[in-house]
Amino acid sequence: MSTLFVQDESDDESLQLELSRQIEDFNENAEKHINYESQILPNDLLSAEEIRNHPIDEGDDEVPLYPLIPDIGEQIGLRPSMDELRQVDIQLNLPLSYQQQLVENTLSTDDPLVIMGRGLGMASIVANLLHILATPTVIDGDLKRSLVLVLNSRPTDNIRISEELQELSWLEGCDKKVDINEDEFSETDTRPFHVISADNQTLEKRKKLYSSGGIFSITSRILIVDLLSGIVHPSKITGMVILNVDTLKMYSNETFILEIYRSKNKWGFIKAFSEAPESFVMEFSPLQRKMKDLMLKNVLLWPRFRVDISHCLNNAIGPDNNKVIEVKVSLTNSMSQIQFGLIECLKKCVSELKRKTPELALDYWNMDNALDINFLKSIDFVMIPNWHRISWESKQLVKDIRFLRNLMKLLICGDSVDFYEEVQQSLDANRPSVSRKYTESPWLMAEESQLVISYAKKRIYTNGEYNLETLPKWEQLIHILDDISYQRSVKEIFGPTLIMCSSSAECLQLARIISMSSNKNGFRNNMLQKLQLYRAGREERKKIAKEVHDKEPERDAELNVSTAFAKEQILTKRRRTRGAAAVAAVERLKSAGSGDDIETVIDQYNIEEELGSVQLPGEESIFMTFEEETPESASYSDSENIQLDSLHPYADSEVTKEVWNSRLEEYQYVNCGDQIIVERFDNINDEALLQEIMPSFIIIYEPDLSFIRRVEIHRAIHRDMPPKVFFMYYGDSIEEQGHLTAIKKEKDAFSKLIRENAMLAHHFEADDDLSHYKNLAERKLKMNRLRKRSTRVAGGQAALGDLTQDVVIVDTREFNASLPGLLYRYGVRVVPCMLTVGDYIISPDICIERKSISDLIGSLQNNRLISQCKKMSSHYRYPTLLIEFEEGQSFSLEPFSERRSYRSKESSAVHPISSKLSQDEIQMELSKIVMRFPNLRMIWSSSPLQTVNIILELKLGREQPDPNQSVTLGLKKSKTDGKNKDKKANNQEKFAKLLQVPGISKVDYFNLRKEFKRYSKLESLGKDELLDLLGDENLSEKVFAYVQQEKRDSEQDYQDF
Repeated sequence: MSTLFVQDESDDESLQLELSRQIEDFNENAEKHINYESQILPNDLLSAEEIRNHPIDEGDDEVPLYPLIPDIGEQIGLRPSMDELRQVDIQLNLPLSYQQQLVENTLSTDDPLVIMGRGLGMASIVANLLHILATPTVIDGDLKRSLVLVLNSRPTDNIRISEELQELSWLEGCDKKVDINEDEFSETDTRPFHVISADNQTLEKRKKLYSSGGIFSITSRILIVDLLSGIVHPSKITGMVILNVDTLKMYSNETFILEIYRSKNKWGFIKAFSEAPESFVMEFSPLQRKMKDLMLKNVLLWPRFRVDISHCLNNAIGPDNNKVIEVKVSLTNSMSQIQFGLIECLKKCVSELKRKTPELALDYWNMDNALDINFLKSIDFVMIPNWHRISWESKQLVKDIRFLRNLMKLLICGDSVDFYEEVQQSLDANRPSVSRKYTESPWLMAEESQLVISYAKKRIYTNGEYNLETLPKWEQLIHILDDISYQRSVKEIFGPTLIMCSSSAECLQLARIISMSSNKNGFRNNMLQKLQLYRAGREERKKIAKEVHDKEPERDAELNVSTAFAKEQILTKRRRTRGAAAVAAVERLKSAGSGDDIETVIDQYNIEEELGSVQLPGEESIFMTFEEETPESASYSDSENIQLDSLHPYADSEVTKEVWNSRLEEYQYVNCGDQIIVERFDNINDEALLQEIMPSFIIIYEPDLSFIRRVEIHRAIHRDMPPKVFFMYYGDSIEEQGHLTAIKKEKDAFSKLIRENAMLAHHFEADDDLSHYKNLAERKLKMNRLRKRSTRVAGGQAALGDLTQDVVIVDTREFNASLPGLLYRYGVRVVPCMLTVGDYIISPDICIERKSISDLIGSLQNNRLISQCKKMSSHYRYPTLLIEFEEGQSFSLEPFSERRSYRSKESSAVHPISSKLSQDEIQMELSKIVMRFPNLRMIWSSSPLQTVNIILELKLGREQPDPNQSVTLGLKKSKTDGKNKDKKANNQEKFAKLLQVPGISKVDYFNLRKEFKRYSKLESLGKDELLDLLGDENLSEKVFAYVQQEKRDSEQDYQDF
């Protein structure tokens, strides 16, 4: 077995011993039950002595208390009696021994967090575990389905789990003998699987589904609303399974759900899974925090170097068949020089970033970790919260580090034209401009950047002719395919050939290379066509830029030209002139590489003539179809989904007889052994898909740790006919080093987790520091007092955290945010309702419209915020706009004013919504809204926790809101209802709003009320009549403008109704 393909052994024997000891401890303590009560109750802010000595306000006894979770009357859960437990035979679909052992350990461990190595088949294990956990249970003599909920699952996870559960139900139906007590369930629906991802099911339908039981994959927003509304009670839930734990953020909705679940259900199970061990060692004690947030008790670690997995995968196939052919490809001289230049530029950028931000820099930021997949995440984690505090140069360095990482990937994956285009776009974007103070990319100031630029040009054009360098892997790939064809000719092999790569762009690239390889000069034809597309795209960009430039007004160049880039020679006696370094660097970049202007050479070259002399019919049409239909594929983003159906001319047409006959002429049957399938790693995300394809040959075009392990599992299961694997990689390259770094980082992460898990029992945590949140600290004390008073009533401690004095009405669409969960944590009854006006109703007079930064910008662009403020002002005394920043985000609008972006999302370091509105535009739009709605209050909050502190302060001494009244406000009314309104009350309300006009006094208001009894007469007055009445021209204009604006708004509202 190849050592680079499989590296599974750990050099530290103590880790293996510690892991074995932890396994034995789990087995010994599997049947012990740990009381959750100490974890469920909130931590006391004050000591017990301080709480005892604190005076209790007896007046609180008169304040009504509300339940945090609605009572459903009949509190009968699904907890089975120990006397009714019975043995059940369950058929599983786990062919490997380590998979069976993992399921057994997960079942026997109390509320575990299972952390696995990448690519070890988590979906299959979870599906089989759900099949066991959702077994129908006998409760009070009746057979009832279990209710198991799956949270935080991706769409691909839902598809895979659904397919596996369906297969398990078929297996169980074949082997199971139907019991007379189980006749109420058919053999195929004992464990139905439902996916609830949107509000496509009505409330009654969801309630009926919950009562029938089964397995539900549900979004957190819908489940929160159902729990708080009483549609499903926590005592009715058998257990919860949380997937992809590493993606959960602090104060996530999933932690909110589990807190509600554990407060009412102490016997149900919680199982959590993750395949990213690195995420649990990046921050300070993330493993302990995750376990605390998710109410978990134990940790199960299953790395690739675990003895159970290594023995199962390494010894499954005999030594004769267990062969992987490593194809080590050498880089060309130009690629090696470019790689060296990129590494040096990246090294200098990282060093400069650490020098400019010494108080923020981490020891992790070095070249040993620069190729780690979490390197950019580490920089963002530190820099984004401080984005408004760091210098301009530091921001550019962060962007350059991301851009250089993208160039490294493009050097290995893309062809020479793609790489040159990316470099050229960077040069065009960094040309000296009279309107820009700084150069955009400091990496271009490094000496090694000239090496990158010059060799990028040489790969296209050198020594007076077009080189158009091809990737070395292309030739080796064709040799491998020829070798496979020879093996098929001498031996009967039925399976197809599977080629795996990382992106959709590479899939299209390899498909073109394979289709054109049989022709003479096929590789060069492909590169010529890419060059032709590049020239066409550049001409299109020039045309658009010219149109924009023609529409812009001309500027006075003399007023804006910087002396650093002035045309006139600068006369100075100084030996070094300010700005001369930038000018010299730009001149060096212009002259880097060959002396010819390569852009002019490309324009003058007749590509069509060369293509026409050698190209065969049909080549260009295939190439252009792929490129024109999928222009986004050039961005090299793994998140792209290529819609290949649109490539066919009859894809959207109705299937007629003529269309069907034309399709029959174009398509023909291809034998399975002759098929060559080119796929992305993300599309083959489980061993089951490999089993469906059953390839005889697998070509791994570039290293991918997860897919390598999927291939190992596939070969271990199908040991009788394992596929032959070709593993391609560039030797002595960043590709090889990145693969080795991924293996090392995963091993190091598991090593740290094994040691941390051994010390988890010795960890102690202090209470949260709430000293800077005055109202949260008082809330903790108030909750303690409520608990102390609750001991006087029957039930004593059973009622501890169940009652509260505060109620907040929340719009159901707001449960994607973390704020409702934090309100619940601090003892506020959260009532979900479908609100027409506002997002949060905290009192009968206060309505809050919460806006995140992205939502705020979207509302300003489509004018939705104006209509929302108008509704709040019409129905509430204190309309409030809350602008909330995310936790760990820079508390400033400055990051949103940056408009620079790159072609690839991966190489862009600016905020994703930064190109929509600048900081000045946001402030200007908010100023207009404040001037239009003078009674509008505006609150800026740095985090959701700060928002809870503000809301608790606003609720002090105020009445609780009425849900019925809040829901009815803002609803459209019929004309009949409008005629029956109390006209007198409406008239007084309109007059009272005049006090909101800036500058109007109570004397002026009294004069207006004395002169006019009806508001309609005031609306018919002109400016001169108001001036005679008020005697102030400025004030009369303001009142006239306000009255006319209100009149237009009311007419518009009437038309809407």
